[in-house]
Amino acid sequence: MKIHLFLILFCLCSCSQQDNFAEVFAKCKANKKSATPNDLHAELMAEFATYKCIRGANGPDITATSIDNTIINTLATDDQAVVLYYWSIPLPNTPSNYAKYDYENILALNILSEKYKGRVRFIGFSPNDTKSVKQFITEYPFNFPQVANADSLWAPLFSEPVGGPPIGGPIILFINTNGKVTYAFSGSYTNASKTIQRYKPVLEACLTNSVYID
Repeated sequence: MKIHLFLILFCLCSCSQQDNFAEVFAKCKANKKSATPNDLHAELMAEFATYKCIRGANGPDITATSIDNTIINTLATDDQAVVLYYWSIPLPNTPSNYAKYDYENILALNILSEKYKGRVRFIGFSPNDTKSVKQFITEYPFNFPQVANADSLWAPLFSEPVGGPPIGGPIILFINTNGKVTYAFSGSYTNASKTIQRYKPVLEACLTNSVYID
């Protein structure tokens, strides 16, 4: 137990001293790799440990053009935290309940972005092309900026090849006003209420630059 705790603390400390998010994630992913790759539970636990390891790392520095032709940057400022949300349009064969979870996630993030307007900047990234994203958001709108064709921006951050299979997700990064990752998560909760309940304390931690404890 003491050894396990030491490894977690070592990873958190070593990650927080790095400047490049991609390097930090790659190191965390290698350290937390599942010893039984065919065991789904073990793989999920390894993924959870990886996302926990990157807390305290510097957030990604991305400059991109949104689908509305606005130049945006992902760096936090002294008075604004940042939430980065990587998502993709559900595939036609996606189980209906999984797609519904993603739609509920979008609804929750819209509510939170409105609640924390002026204090937290929300930015969305999708690997889908601009036309597809614009068509999708006519039915499931976002009230914060979206960047399409984002695979080349996000895949390298998560140790994945550009143009390869989808990197999973959705993935969300919460970055405090000091520019450090406070919390990271991959997946969607089952409804908007649960998502809001889960993420509000994370956002408060971002704004106070305090450690978020699960």
